[in-house]
Amino acid sequence: GDVGGFVHHDFANPGLMYANPTLSTTTSLDFAELSPAVVVRAGNGESPRFGRSTDGGTTWTAAATEPAGVTGGGTVAVSADGARAVWAPAGAAVSWSGDGGATWTPSAGVPAGATVESDRVDPARFYAYAAGSFYSSVDGGAAFAASGAVGLPAQGNVRFRALPGVGGDIWLAGGDTVGGVYGLWRSTDGGAS
Repeated sequence: GDVGGFVHHDFANPGLMYANPTLSTTTSLDFAELSPAVVVRAGNGESPRFGRSTDGGTTWTAAATEPAGVTGGGTVAVSADGARAVWAPAGAAVSWSGDGGATWTPSAGVPAGATVESDRVDPARFYAYAAGSFYSSVDGGAAFAASGAVGLPAQGNVRFRALPGVGGDIWLAGGDTVGGVYGLWRSTDGGAS
Protein backbone atom coordinates (compact mmCIF):
# COMPACT_ATOMS: atom_id res chain seq x y z
CA GLY A 1 0.00 0.00 0.00
CA ASP A 2 0.87 3.64 -0.42
CA VAL A 3 3.13 2.87 -3.37
CA GLY A 4 2.05 3.85 -6.87
CA GLY A 5 5.10 2.32 -8.58
CA PHE A 6 8.56 3.24 -9.80
CA VAL A 7 10.79 2.77 -12.82
CA HIS A 8 14.54 2.42 -12.31
CA HIS A 9 16.97 2.74 -15.21
CA ASP A 10 19.92 3.15 -12.85
CA PHE A 11 19.74 1.63 -9.37
CA ALA A 12 22.29 4.17 -8.10
CA ASN A 13 19.86 6.98 -9.05
CA PRO A 14 16.31 5.82 -8.30
CA GLY A 15 13.45 7.57 -10.04
CA LEU A 16 10.42 9.26 -8.57
CA MET A 17 7.13 7.49 -7.90
CA TYR A 18 4.87 7.16 -10.96
CA ALA A 19 2.68 10.18 -11.67
CA ASN A 20 -0.15 11.00 -14.10
CA PRO A 21 -2.06 9.29 -12.72
CA THR A 22 -0.83 9.39 -9.15
CA LEU A 23 -2.17 6.29 -7.40
CA SER A 24 -1.99 5.52 -3.70
CA THR A 25 -1.50 1.84 -4.56
CA THR A 26 -0.94 0.19 -7.94
CA THR A 27 -3.13 -2.95 -7.87
CA SER A 28 -2.20 -4.27 -11.32
CA LEU A 29 0.47 -3.68 -13.94
CA ASP A 30 1.07 -5.34 -17.33
CA PHE A 31 3.35 -4.88 -20.34
CA ALA A 32 2.91 -5.78 -24.00
CA GLU A 33 5.23 -8.70 -24.67
CA LEU A 34 5.63 -7.95 -28.39
CA SER A 35 6.02 -4.22 -27.69
CA PRO A 36 7.53 -4.08 -24.19
CA ALA A 37 7.73 -0.27 -24.02
CA VAL A 38 3.92 -0.27 -23.67
CA VAL A 39 2.91 -0.66 -20.02
CA VAL A 40 -0.51 -0.22 -18.40
CA ARG A 41 -1.38 0.09 -14.73
CA ALA A 42 -4.42 0.50 -12.55
CA GLY A 43 -4.76 1.28 -8.88
CA ASN A 44 -6.53 2.88 -5.98
CA GLY A 45 -6.78 6.61 -5.46
CA GLU A 46 -8.42 9.56 -7.12
CA SER A 47 -9.80 9.26 -10.64
CA PRO A 48 -8.37 8.44 -13.13
CA ARG A 49 -7.22 5.06 -11.86
CA PHE A 50 -5.72 3.85 -15.16
CA GLY A 51 -2.52 4.94 -16.90
CA ARG A 52 -0.59 3.95 -20.01
CA SER A 53 3.09 4.37 -20.82
CA THR A 54 4.74 3.97 -24.23
CA ASP A 55 8.30 4.42 -22.98
CA GLY A 56 8.68 1.56 -20.52
CA GLY A 57 7.17 3.41 -17.57
CA THR A 58 9.26 6.57 -17.65
CA THR A 59 6.26 8.78 -18.47
CA TRP A 60 2.54 8.08 -18.22
CA THR A 61 -0.71 9.27 -19.76
CA ALA A 62 -3.74 9.04 -17.51
CA ALA A 63 -6.99 7.72 -18.93
CA ALA A 64 -9.36 10.46 -20.04
CA THR A 65 -12.34 8.45 -18.77
CA GLU A 66 -13.24 5.45 -16.61
CA PRO A 67 -16.00 2.87 -16.90
CA ALA A 68 -19.06 3.94 -14.88
CA GLY A 69 -18.98 2.95 -11.21
CA VAL A 70 -15.22 2.43 -10.68
CA THR A 71 -14.33 2.31 -6.98
CA GLY A 72 -10.82 0.83 -7.16
CA GLY A 73 -8.02 -0.41 -9.35
CA GLY A 74 -8.82 -4.08 -9.88
CA THR A 75 -6.78 -5.85 -12.57
CA VAL A 76 -5.65 -4.70 -16.00
CA ALA A 77 -4.10 -6.40 -19.04
CA VAL A 78 -2.63 -5.07 -22.28
CA SER A 79 -2.62 -6.96 -25.57
CA ALA A 80 0.62 -8.55 -26.74
CA ASP A 81 1.07 -5.75 -29.31
CA GLY A 82 0.10 -2.94 -26.91
CA ALA A 83 -2.89 -1.76 -28.95
CA ARG A 84 -5.70 -2.70 -26.53
CA ALA A 85 -6.23 -2.81 -22.79
CA VAL A 86 -8.80 -4.77 -20.82
CA TRP A 87 -9.58 -3.44 -17.35
CA ALA A 88 -11.56 -5.18 -14.60
CA PRO A 89 -11.86 -2.31 -12.08
CA ALA A 90 -13.47 -2.70 -8.68
CA GLY A 91 -17.11 -1.60 -8.75
CA ALA A 92 -17.56 -1.63 -12.53
CA ALA A 93 -17.92 -3.88 -15.55
CA VAL A 94 -14.89 -5.40 -17.24
CA SER A 95 -14.20 -3.04 -20.16
CA TRP A 96 -11.80 -2.63 -23.07
CA SER A 97 -10.13 0.37 -24.68
CA GLY A 98 -8.30 0.68 -27.98
CA ASP A 99 -7.40 4.34 -27.51
CA GLY A 100 -5.32 4.40 -24.34
CA GLY A 101 -8.30 4.93 -22.04
CA ALA A 102 -9.94 7.83 -23.88
CA THR A 103 -13.03 5.63 -24.15
CA TRP A 104 -14.11 2.34 -22.54
CA THR A 105 -16.59 -0.23 -23.85
CA PRO A 106 -18.03 -2.93 -21.56
CA SER A 107 -16.88 -6.45 -22.44
CA ALA A 108 -19.67 -8.97 -23.02
CA GLY A 109 -19.86 -12.39 -21.37
CA VAL A 110 -17.58 -11.82 -18.36
CA PRO A 111 -18.70 -10.96 -14.81
CA ALA A 112 -17.64 -7.79 -13.01
CA GLY A 113 -14.85 -8.47 -10.55
CA ALA A 114 -13.12 -11.05 -12.75
CA THR A 115 -9.33 -11.17 -12.89
CA VAL A 116 -8.02 -10.39 -16.38
CA GLU A 117 -4.79 -11.31 -18.19
CA SER A 118 -3.57 -11.14 -21.78
CA ASP A 119 -2.11 -13.82 -23.99
CA ARG A 120 1.60 -13.08 -24.33
CA VAL A 121 1.72 -13.88 -28.08
CA ASP A 122 -1.72 -13.37 -29.68
CA PRO A 123 -2.80 -9.69 -29.54
CA ALA A 124 -6.49 -10.58 -29.97
CA ARG A 125 -6.63 -13.00 -27.04
CA PHE A 126 -7.45 -12.10 -23.43
CA TYR A 127 -8.41 -14.32 -20.47
CA ALA A 128 -10.52 -13.86 -17.35
CA TYR A 129 -11.30 -15.89 -14.23
CA ALA A 130 -14.08 -15.60 -11.66
CA ALA A 131 -15.72 -17.96 -9.17
CA GLY A 132 -14.50 -21.21 -10.71
CA SER A 133 -15.09 -20.26 -14.34
CA PHE A 134 -12.42 -19.50 -16.92
CA TYR A 135 -13.23 -17.14 -19.79
CA SER A 136 -11.44 -16.31 -23.02
CA SER A 137 -11.76 -13.60 -25.65
CA VAL A 138 -10.50 -13.88 -29.21
CA ASP A 139 -11.59 -10.38 -30.28
CA GLY A 140 -9.43 -8.11 -28.15
CA GLY A 141 -11.62 -8.26 -25.06
CA ALA A 142 -14.86 -7.14 -26.70
CA ALA A 143 -16.57 -10.43 -25.84
CA PHE A 144 -15.64 -13.33 -23.58
CA ALA A 145 -16.97 -16.89 -23.52
CA ALA A 146 -16.80 -19.30 -20.59
CA SER A 147 -14.65 -22.32 -21.33
CA GLY A 148 -15.68 -25.90 -20.66
CA ALA A 149 -12.95 -26.32 -18.05
CA VAL A 150 -14.29 -27.96 -14.87
CA GLY A 151 -12.96 -28.62 -11.38
CA LEU A 152 -11.30 -25.24 -10.89
CA PRO A 153 -11.51 -23.54 -7.47
CA ALA A 154 -14.61 -21.41 -6.97
CA GLN A 155 -13.22 -19.52 -3.97
CA GLY A 156 -10.01 -18.62 -2.19
CA ASN A 157 -6.91 -16.88 -3.45
CA VAL A 158 -6.70 -17.87 -7.14
CA ARG A 159 -4.19 -16.42 -9.59
CA PHE A 160 -3.35 -17.23 -13.18
CA ARG A 161 -0.75 -16.18 -15.75
CA ALA A 162 -0.19 -16.74 -19.46
CA LEU A 163 3.24 -18.18 -20.21
CA PRO A 164 5.60 -15.67 -21.88
CA GLY A 165 6.42 -16.49 -25.49
CA VAL A 166 3.88 -19.30 -25.86
CA GLY A 167 0.34 -18.65 -27.10
CA GLY A 168 -2.52 -20.26 -25.20
CA ASP A 169 -0.35 -21.69 -22.40
CA ILE A 170 -1.85 -20.71 -19.02
CA TRP A 171 -1.03 -21.63 -15.43
CA LEU A 172 -3.65 -21.26 -12.67
CA ALA A 173 -2.91 -21.76 -8.97
CA GLY A 174 -4.63 -21.44 -5.61
CA GLY A 175 -8.07 -22.05 -4.23
CA ASP A 176 -9.52 -22.82 -0.82
CA THR A 177 -7.00 -24.45 1.52
CA VAL A 178 -9.66 -25.41 4.09
CA GLY A 179 -11.96 -28.07 2.66
CA GLY A 180 -12.14 -26.68 -0.86
CA VAL A 181 -10.50 -27.18 -4.21
CA TYR A 182 -6.83 -26.17 -4.13
CA GLY A 183 -3.94 -26.82 -6.49
CA LEU A 184 -2.12 -26.01 -9.71
CA TRP A 185 -3.61 -26.33 -13.20
CA ARG A 186 -2.18 -25.87 -16.70
CA SER A 187 -3.94 -25.28 -19.98
CA THR A 188 -2.22 -25.48 -23.36
CA ASP A 189 -5.36 -24.66 -25.35
CA GLY A 190 -6.18 -21.13 -24.17
CA GLY A 191 -8.20 -22.30 -21.18
CA ALA A 192 -10.59 -24.56 -23.10
CA SER A 193 -9.47 -27.46 -20.89
